[in-house]
Amino acid sequence: MIKNGILEISHSPYVNPLTIIQWKDKPIRICVDARQVNKQMVPDRAKTPPARELLQRFHGAKYISSIDLNSAFLQIPLEESSRIWTAFNFEGQTYQFTRVPFGFRNSLANFIMALQIVVGSHSTGYDLNYVDDIIAYSNSYEQHIKHLGAVFGKLTTAGFTINP
Repeated sequence: MIKNGILEISHSPYVNPLTIIQWKDKPIRICVDARQVNKQMVPDRAKTPPARELLQRFHGAKYISSIDLNSAFLQIPLEESSRIWTAFNFEGQTYQFTRVPFGFRNSLANFIMALQIVVGSHSTGYDLNYVDDIIAYSNSYEQHIKHLGAVFGKLTTAGFTINP
């Protein structure tokens, strides 16, 4: 994660407990227990619309694709002044995130706002953002290929990567 620019060495006076999560058939995920920091954070209220509202947008669509972003939150740079709050110890060294980590009160809200900037906030009529997925929908196959191309183009321009 250091090599990939996700973590950096830290001298933060704040240290969160480290938690390792191992899911069956998935890589290990490093998380920090941010409960104490989250108590101090002012919540950002950006959120995805309710699922029922989003499902209504698919009315009449014949083609639907879900685009899953790879390590979604970790694709968003974390403001330098916020990095000290993400610190944790591992093998005697303190590290901090340089990208938005999972588990912090405003991680999801920041990710949603970033996607709205990159892809748009549901204004295209053929895609929508839901947590760390982008869903493209169309009435015809030809439209769908064009819509997917437009979404992939926006993601590529912004430097996002997706899971195959």
